[in-house]
Amino acid sequence: MDRYLSGFSNIIHLWVTLGKLYRAVGHFAIQLAQLSGAHIVAHIRHPDYEALVKAAGAQSVVIGEDLSPASEFGPYHLILDSVGGAVLGTGLGLLAQDGVLVLFGTSAGSEVTFNASRFYGTGGASLYGLILFHELKRESAAVGLKRLANLVATGQLRPHIEVEAPWTQVAEVAQQLLNRRYVGKAVLHIDR
Repeated sequence: MDRYLSGFSNIIHLWVTLGKLYRAVGHFAIQLAQLSGAHIVAHIRHPDYEALVKAAGAQSVVIGEDLSPASEFGPYHLILDSVGGAVLGTGLGLLAQDGVLVLFGTSAGSEVTFNASRFYGTGGASLYGLILFHELKRESAAVGLKRLANLVATGQLRPHIEVEAPWTQVAEVAQQLLNRRYVGKAVLHIDR
């Protein structure tokens, strides 16, 4: 995903779909796109996350299952989609010429219907399936992690830390994560 974000100029229009919950991937994607100079439109299904996506850098937010408001902000040079289903179908029709939709999840479903004429008629639009293990064949994780760590260290990338606890509470914190009790990251402190 980083290679897409770093290759666009400041005229990019980016649409980030964030699935059922606003998680770390969307939070980081919005901030990385902002560093690239993008105009960012975030799609969330629940209004509780609007303040979080705006704080991360989204200039516009589309809330709910109705995606028609997203068209007023497009066309999009890059769409990052973790939802799939109808969102993917809509997104394919909103790409700009030579735009890319990067699909990295299907939380709303794997089946999709889309307007093929609109998609190919755009010219150069493409759909890219992103799976981590395939990406690691191209480039070591150390390269991207080093860049992210440097951005965090310089304050340009801000992790959303919601839970801090002693490492002895790892089981409880892990269960809270599995139960989706918190949105951000958990930090476990190790006593000296």
